Amino acid sequence: MYTFHRFKWGVRSPLRSAASLAVFFAIAAASFGVYAQSAEGPLARGVAALAGGEWREAEASFEQAVEEDPRDAHAWALLGQARNYRERYSAAAEALQKALLLDPTLPGIHSDLGVAWLHLGRIAEAHDELELHVKDHPGDASAHWMAGQAVFLTREVDHAIGHFRRAAELAPGRYSSLSSLFIGLAQALAGRIEEAKRAFADCERAAPDSAEGVAASAYRRRLSDAKPCDTLLRPED
Repeated sequence: MYTFHRFKWGVRSPLRSAASLAVFFAIAAASFGVYAQSAEGPLARGVAALAGGEWREAEASFEQAVEEDPRDAHAWALLGQARNYRERYSAAAEALQKALLLDPTLPGIHSDLGVAWLHLGRIAEAHDELELHVKDHPGDASAHWMAGQAVFLTREVDHAIGHFRRAAELAPGRYSSLSSLFIGLAQALAGRIEEAKRAFADCERAAPDSAEGVAASAYRRRLSDAKPCDTLLRPED
């Protein structure tokens, strides 16, 4: 966890934004929509529960499904998704790894597993999985957005900035202001203060009344204090 001008962010907080929740729903829809017409028994009940936001019921149904058929990669993947929604990330990663071993071509599997690793603080593994997701979906803005967050946490700032910019290019309405915020943070982390100020100003202009716009304004003022860069992003006490 890091503190930047009293704004706390870490492995969890970037992923809990409205935009990131939308990414989760898009991935889930892509994964279980295929089975909605043909799934039967506990798998069908789990699909319906997941679609309705009933995470606990979905998890229980998918647990029954994998017990009945331990070779069903789709059921393991959906179980991992349900556990991600319930914030049971260690159990989610376990289920998703089993799904990946059974069928590495499952839609969204690398993204789902990457999200679980991010929440568990296993940044290197998250980075690898989310980069694989980008490779499979180069035109997917959400793939670049999630990968950018993982890369940012490894402090590969230029690589992260590239992902954030691409996300904003592909879906400006969803990611423009958020990407500017994280680009500003990355530039500050790299010691490029003027570039950071410009990115924060871009975020403020794009969404002045949003949470990210307010945060960007605070960050830009902090940078104007001309304090050493290593005091801007530091481990939380």
